[in-house]
Amino acid sequence: METKNRLRTLLLALALTSVSSACLAETALRNEHFHFSGFATLGLTKSGNEDLGFHRDQISVPVYDGDWSFAADSMVGLQFDFNANEKFGGGVQLVGKDRTVDSFENSVGWAFLRYRINPDWTVRAGRLRFDLFMLSEYLDVGFAYLWARPPSEFYTLGTFDSYDGADLTWSTLVGEGTLRTKIFAGSSKTNASSQGNIVDIELNDIIGTTITWESEHWQLRFSASDNKLGEKGDYFLGTEPLAGYLQLLTPLWPEATSIIDRLYVSDPHIRYYALGAAYFNNPWQIQTELSFFDSEVDLYSSQLNGYLSVGYRINDFTPYVMVASAQSQDDRVLVPDAPVFDTNPVLTGQLAAIQQASQTAYDGVRVDQKSLTAGVRWALGYNLALKMQWDHAWIGANSAALWDVRTLPAQDEEINTFSINLNCIF
Repeated sequence: METKNRLRTLLLALALTSVSSACLAETALRNEHFHFSGFATLGLTKSGNEDLGFHRDQISVPVYDGDWSFAADSMVGLQFDFNANEKFGGGVQLVGKDRTVDSFENSVGWAFLRYRINPDWTVRAGRLRFDLFMLSEYLDVGFAYLWARPPSEFYTLGTFDSYDGADLTWSTLVGEGTLRTKIFAGSSKTNASSQGNIVDIELNDIIGTTITWESEHWQLRFSASDNKLGEKGDYFLGTEPLAGYLQLLTPLWPEATSIIDRLYVSDPHIRYYALGAAYFNNPWQIQTELSFFDSEVDLYSSQLNGYLSVGYRINDFTPYVMVASAQSQDDRVLVPDAPVFDTNPVLTGQLAAIQQASQTAYDGVRVDQKSLTAGVRWALGYNLALKMQWDHAWIGANSAALWDVRTLPAQDEEINTFSINLNCIF
């Protein structure tokens, strides 16, 4: 019922936004000091099966059983920017969409103050977008990109799309383009849905850099960051109760100690590296990104992810295709068999259940997925676009971390996702 109420509210907001967007474009509060703007997506998505639910990212409400749903992609965003003078300003962005955990804090995409030291140097502080991806600044603004949504294999793992901290940017002209270098630091926390449970996730002691060069037709990007997923001495996300059960069972099952050791976080560092390139020269739109998660966390495997997209505009229509991949780099780890007590079948059953829960915890963070996407973007106006998209995903056995999971499949799966999105800005 709660989900239905949230969806009803969201759809009402979207309907009001669509009707009034044209008027707002004319009457928006805009002068040299203030600028009000917004964006919205009305999305209809069909995806999932009985075990795996499709979600746009790991904080979104999933779609199961091949059902149609407005919840996966529909959202509305409002943005307010102000400039007190040439040096001092700021911005706030609020995004309303169906999340697994709804709160005002989760709705704040960014809220920062900015000080321009001189034309080359700018410092910002507050809630900021992670500037690690080519779509970082407009992840939720569907009108700004070609597809129905950013590719899952590259962007779903980025559950954290903002952080609380500060950044410092230096910009200068290089050749026919602009070189921009940014360093940033801070922390972030969010919630994610995992096998029916809501898990709190924190990134601490974040430090990173982004180097971007942009010209009229090209964009090249490199980014890197060092992050602490939780703290040393914690158990991996959501596994503390399981570790407690295993601790009690060590007198009967000595091998449980090795399972606990793997759930324990002895080094929380995860380092992230990404390369990106884009070429936009009408009628061509070509974009690719490649990233590597270098994980020191025992339970969280290192990952290699990437995609390549090609679009070709024909009048108001831009058909496109995309291939994407996300792969865990470490071999699957098997949990040792639980002991069998012939004289006590109840205890044997309980131990087997704990063994299975441990294996699920190991497998729940693994990724082995490839996908093929085809679609078309129809430019209905200067601020309105309609997209129709088909995705076909090949998902490896015991490796479905990009999906919301009811039961983790022990065999390979293939799932089709169909999307119809109406995007606007105002």
